[in-house]
Amino acid sequence: MIGPSLGDAFLALRPTNPDGDQRPRGFSDAELAAMTAGRAALDAALAALRGHRIDTDPPVRIDLSALPEADARLVDEVLGEGEVQVKLADGTRVQESVMPGLWRVKTAAASWLEVADIPAVVREAVRPLPAAVVVPAEDRIPRGAMNIRPVLGELRDAAAARADDPRAGGGWHEVNLTLLPMTPVDLMVLETQLGGDGPVDILSRGYGNCRIVSTGIRNVWRLMYFNADDKMILHVLQVGDVPAAALAAQDDLADSAERLHDILGAYYS
Repeated sequence: MIGPSLGDAFLALRPTNPDGDQRPRGFSDAELAAMTAGRAALDAALAALRGHRIDTDPPVRIDLSALPEADARLVDEVLGEGEVQVKLADGTRVQESVMPGLWRVKTAAASWLEVADIPAVVREAVRPLPAAVVVPAEDRIPRGAMNIRPVLGELRDAAAARADDPRAGGGWHEVNLTLLPMTPVDLMVLETQLGGDGPVDILSRGYGNCRIVSTGIRNVWRLMYFNADDKMILHVLQVGDVPAAALAAQDDLADSAERLHDILGAYYS
């Protein structure tokens, strides 16, 4: 996570008001009691975190579109902002909470919480993309290229094996561009054949900064890792499902359920 939510801070400090109450200072007893819709959304999120199985269950959505402003503020305060942010080409925004596996999704028309390894809209965004990586004939490769045809051939085969199921083939297939001798011409042809940037742009800040961008080919992702000076230190292509650097794991959900339970206890005890 990036840092604690205000809910975490309240859980740690448990401030006591002049009446001896240990509820957060941001809301009075009467305000918390009135925020029934916000409490219901958080309770539903807790139940979903406790019961969800990533490998077998569909994502769980909890609609927030009709939430009153005060209730929405309560939800935002409890959830905070976690490590992963997603921008989709259609304007949809996804923000992981400080509880991994619990996400906030906002579109132009709706907003909701979602319990999943990553919200369904991310996978849905890349599904319509073409699945085939095309390797140009030798006489179509510009002068100055060196390794582009074997790299594209490797990507073509990996993408074809995962065209119908991104998790096929035993997981992700990775091509490490940092370690390969690639000329500027190679990289230009690679960019062209992969169709540039696709509809998904992910920033994951769990272990340094990792930017994950879908390409124009289904299930082909570009991962760029940056150090503290914002210098790229690793550049890889992954073929398969959404890269693991952006996903919550099953163990994360169990930990998040416990954490959310404790935070709600600090608000409502």
